[in-house]
Amino acid sequence: MLGTRAHLLETAAALFGDRGYARTPLETLVGEAGLTRGAVYHHFKDKQALFDEVVDQTLRAVVERVERETVRRAVARGEEREGDAIELFVDALGEGRCHRILCLDGPAVLGRERWTDLMEAQLMEPIRRVVAKGAARGRLRPELVGSLSHLLFGAVLEASLLAGDAGPSGVRREDLDDGLSWLLDCILGPAG
Repeated sequence: MLGTRAHLLETAAALFGDRGYARTPLETLVGEAGLTRGAVYHHFKDKQALFDEVVDQTLRAVVERVERETVRRAVARGEEREGDAIELFVDALGEGRCHRILCLDGPAVLGRERWTDLMEAQLMEPIRRVVAKGAARGRLRPELVGSLSHLLFGAVLEASLLAGDAGPSGVRREDLDDGLSWLLDCILGPAG
């Protein structure tokens, strides 16, 4: 059986993912979870603090899923392809609930700085490892690993924001995928 905090986070993730942060009043969340407002405030300062935790947990779950799928692909293919993790991450962020929580409401509710900090905490080191492998293959000068890691991180964040519905930017998903593949090829080499 889930503890109160875990149950609250699970309920909140489902509601925020389906309805969005703004369209999920605390009263609805409390009712769906079968809790009292006091129980919510016992675990979280306010609705935004609850959402912050939902963003963090959702992001961690995406990263774990991407890591498992990257390994599965490498085993099936018989070789590792570093770009898989980045492409899979952008794909995961284009999916319904994840996209709403992490890409639509995340930066809007938490602010771009907090959202970027959460994303960086989970993604910067894996991206740095990918770029370092490109340097090890002689695709780029080793002293560029740090700066290119930050540039690729920025590209991944923007791709993640665009990964769901095209929206006002008019970027087609196919073009986004092709552009990301091209960028990874430049850093890692073809089929890196």
